[in-house]
Amino acid sequence: MSENKCALILLGAGGSARMHEPKQLLPWKNEKNLLEHACLTCLASQAVWNVFVLGARAQDILQASPWLREGLRQNNGPVEHIAKNKRFSLAINTDWASGMASSLKVGLEKLLNLFPQEDDLDCAAICLADLPLLKAETINNIIKANHNLTQAEKRRTIIVPTWQGKRGHPVIFGRDLWPELMQLSGDRGGGAVLKKYPSRCLFYETTGPEIFTDCDTWDTYASCCRQENFMLPLLKK
Repeated sequence: MSENKCALILLGAGGSARMHEPKQLLPWKNEKNLLEHACLTCLASQAVWNVFVLGARAQDILQASPWLREGLRQNNGPVEHIAKNKRFSLAINTDWASGMASSLKVGLEKLLNLFPQEDDLDCAAICLADLPLLKAETINNIIKANHNLTQAEKRRTIIVPTWQGKRGHPVIFGRDLWPELMQLSGDRGGGAVLKKYPSRCLFYETTGPEIFTDCDTWDTYASCCRQENFMLPLLKK
């Protein structure tokens, strides 16, 4: 068993094409928007570092979230209302319109700049910003799924969370696979790498559908709000 050296990349750069406005800024509980909620969930996990990737309407998002804006200015850590040992970096993907692969590359490049030595990190959990029901505990359980592996095994293994046969996020990719992830293009995430290396995949069964319950449409957003007993704001359709 080796120590936890897993970072987390949160992808929040999409253009929300099906909603026609940035879903990152949709209201969520405790006066947070969806992106802030996702960031705070990641910061509450056991990931040793977090990279939040923004793209579409990045300046609007930062304007709405002063602590994220301050994090970008300092680029070394959170502000007072977040635990000081939970550090993060922001990365802006100016090529976000080309698809998810570009955001994944930006996030991995940031990690490699921060942790250039191979021994610094073993793997990275790739998470999506539009999964508001995802809990930090679930992220932790997925990270722990490889705790019995050696360091070398962690670097070449893919941890895939599932529930009732359906895959979700975050997916954890060992560091040895990062170069291939960075060669992807278009609107492809890591699915192509999963298909290429089925023998390296370790599937972890979670306790519910939070790993794939996203907010891609107004209806799915409304459904998530109801599940969390959050009073629905006035929806535009």
